[in-house]
Amino acid sequence: MPEKQNSLPALLLAALICLCGPVSAQSAQPLAVHTDIWPPYVEAGTPVQGSVVNLVRTVLDDMGERPDWQRFDFAYSYDKVLRQRAPLAFPYFLTPEREAEVMFSAPLFEVTNLIFHNRRFGTLEAAGLEGARFGRVAGYRYGAVLDAYAGDARVFASEAGALRALLDGEIDALPMTQSVAEATLASEFPDELELIRPVEGVSDTASLHVIAPMSEEGTRLIARFDASLARLRAEGIIPAGDPSARVRLPERTLARLVASEGFPMILARVQGEAGHLSMPPGARATIIEWSPRIADGQSDERIYQTMMDETRVVMLSGPHVGRELLVRNMHLEIID
Repeated sequence: MPEKQNSLPALLLAALICLCGPVSAQSAQPLAVHTDIWPPYVEAGTPVQGSVVNLVRTVLDDMGERPDWQRFDFAYSYDKVLRQRAPLAFPYFLTPEREAEVMFSAPLFEVTNLIFHNRRFGTLEAAGLEGARFGRVAGYRYGAVLDAYAGDARVFASEAGALRALLDGEIDALPMTQSVAEATLASEFPDELELIRPVEGVSDTASLHVIAPMSEEGTRLIARFDASLARLRAEGIIPAGDPSARVRLPERTLARLVASEGFPMILARVQGEAGHLSMPPGARATIIEWSPRIADGQSDERIYQTMMDETRVVMLSGPHVGRELLVRNMHLEIID
């Protein structure tokens, strides 16, 4: 009897194989992989995309794993991995404290972390960081150099929230990964991005990693991930550097608005809109695009036309701070 009972499952299995073909080398069950929005590395929207997502997806596919992307904030995802309730999460910076709690993969690549300030409220220098009001994003670490400044920082749920506080003057300094700050400013605060600049002379580099629970299964998973990552990198399929190679925001020229002989009132306007704005003398701006007669030169001696041509600026002070305006060349004085 036992022999006859055991033969039925075997026959069913054989029939399924005949009908469905051989079992795929890829894992039958998807692997839950936790991440959150962190542009440009993990973009918002569905499906989950981004340069780090593409890298991790490629490695997991090479491992024979099918990811089931789970979006939770980074602090909660880390907690789930720590409590062995999630198999994988990314991307995370490695710190000595974290290394004692979870398993870290080999480095995916390195990024540059900076401390940003709002030049609307003046220049913040490295020497003044000790007394600055810091902010930081929950669950983030930026390396020993930057983290040393942010021990009592005000905590924000997202990069956008932290940058909004920096723009509003609620905090003075904010550590953040350079490409993430640039991408968030460009997408969330395009009219004000020129106000945010890094503190000169203060930076750190840190590597990004995939994490897994400190367990036998977590150890095996990280070992397999590292093996696939190393093979793909050796074959040149995955580059060693930051996959979000980006064009840096160009350095801008600072200018002061000044009255001109015969034109004591400074007028500016918003491109495409009617009417003009009265600007106070001494207000500061950053040059975004010089007028053609300055940028490209002129073939005649008509200086009046050059004086009256408009240059595109972003206001850094005054009643229209943060706005992009057109100002006549004769009202712009370069600040060294």
